[in-house]
Amino acid sequence: MGLDILMVWHAFMLNPRNYLEDCIRFGLRNLWATGMPWPAVNTAIDTSFNYAVPKDAMDDFSGMTGLSWNNVDDLMTKVLYCPRCTHKLDIPWTTCGTDKKSSPEE
Repeated sequence: MGLDILMVWHAFMLNPRNYLEDCIRFGLRNLWATGMPWPAVNTAIDTSFNYAVPKDAMDDFSGMTGLSWNNVDDLMTKVLYCPRCTHKLDIPWTTCGTDKKSSPEE
């Protein structure tokens, strides 16, 4: 089991009510009582908490998402289209560390 799947599972478990409801809904009541598979987590990361990913897994991720494995290699903006006028907008992922403040017109 890949660490990425384990982290998604862990995030799901952080909302116990939804997790329990879904376990009951899908007939997975035993899964509710199952803890995190720590041996699988321990084999996926090293003692410095680095997640060593095979090159083919990185390539698969990039191929399926169109994004770089390392998000610092991606564009700083996301292209969206205004639902009202269909104007193309370049929206920054973050403005953290910039002096730019959005105006109401933007």
